[in-house]
Amino acid sequence: MLKNRLLFGAVVVLCLGLVVTSVGWYRSSHQKVGDAQERRFDSCHIDGATAVLDYTYGVNEKVTLTTDNRGDDAIVVSFTAQQGQGTSIALGLPGQLRVAVGPEGGNGSSELTYPDGKKLTCKSN
Repeated sequence: MLKNRLLFGAVVVLCLGLVVTSVGWYRSSHQKVGDAQERRFDSCHIDGATAVLDYTYGVNEKVTLTTDNRGDDAIVVSFTAQQGQGTSIALGLPGQLRVAVGPEGGNGSSELTYPDGKKLTCKSN
């Protein structure tokens, strides 16, 4: 009886592992090459009159960083990455975007937001 339960449990665990692995392989092989995906910055901190935004991207990715300080209320920052063709090693590369904030920032704002309106929380040094 106990032997049958253990055997059944082992079969269930192996089947679940097979399903999870299959879904992962399917999703990785069906990525749309060339589609840019908007991402979030890893961290943000204020260094004097500059906001420093850290991000990570892959080896075979084209990164586009944009800032828009034309509005009166906040500076809009955006980080998109576009997957290149072919295979590449899985390696995270660090990047950094520096944005002038406060009176030096063009619109006088120290508030940073994403294009969808979500605010970035930046730590002060």
